[in-house]
Amino acid sequence: MHSNRENPFNWMVAYGFSTVFFPTFKDAVEFCQDHGMKLINTNDEYRSELD
Repeated sequence: MHSNRENPFNWMVAYGFSTVFFPTFKDAVEFCQDHGMKLINTNDEYRSELD
């Protein structure tokens, strides 16, 4: 989910009762994959950041 706040950590993941912030979409996706979650659907604009 893209954060509405303007800061260097523009990506956030709601994880349990916590919100974890990341500087890149790729970092957020890697966190999710490392914790047993997977990417269901995303905009092609963001998916290109994973390459």
